[in-house]
Amino acid sequence: MVVSIRRTLAFAFAGLTFVVASAAAQNGTISGRVTDADGGRAVVGATVQALHATGSSAGGTMTNDEGQYRFSVAPGTYTISVRRIGYGEMERGNVVVDAGGTAEVDIALSAVAIVLNPTV
Repeated sequence: MVVSIRRTLAFAFAGLTFVVASAAAQNGTISGRVTDADGGRAVVGATVQALHATGSSAGGTMTNDEGQYRFSVAPGTYTISVRRIGYGEMERGNVVVDAGGTAEVDIALSAVAIVLNPTV
């Protein structure tokens, strides 16, 4: 009795592991580098998002110290949106992500002046 329960649990665990591994393998990756358009310097801390056609987020991340980013999404076609304070927002449409593939999307952001409203 105890042996059959252990065997059943072992098969259930193995099946669950297979399902989780299969689901992870079906995702694709979006990666790239965000730079300053005026000098090619890395833009650190930029927010990068993959957007569905409806505008909802499918995933995202922030750039590292080299301006690089990488994140996983389900296969599909996305618009990549990049934002950073002090820079204009940039979008790149029709980015196709295949299952198990990587879509490389490098973005150059242009600096913009920020106007603050002073309080007297």
